[in-house]
Amino acid sequence: DRVNVVFRRQPQGLESIIVTDITGRTIAAQEYDQQSAFYTFSMSSLQSGIYLVVLNFKDKKEVRKVMIR
Repeated sequence: DRVNVVFRRQPQGLESIIVTDITGRTIAAQEYDQQSAFYTFSMSSLQSGIYLVVLNFKDKKEVRKVMIR
């Protein structure tokens, strides 16, 4: 299992992408690279459950829920 993060346009002010479990423990993280519009995070070693993909911008955070079955 894996989570793919894909951007259609270059996001302005994005600094990093972090995957956490529901308690906030960091599972994986990548610094934002302006040359890449596609990021893959391996989730194969994780238990079923809800995880969060956190997009850290300079002035805000955006969070998306992901369910692993």
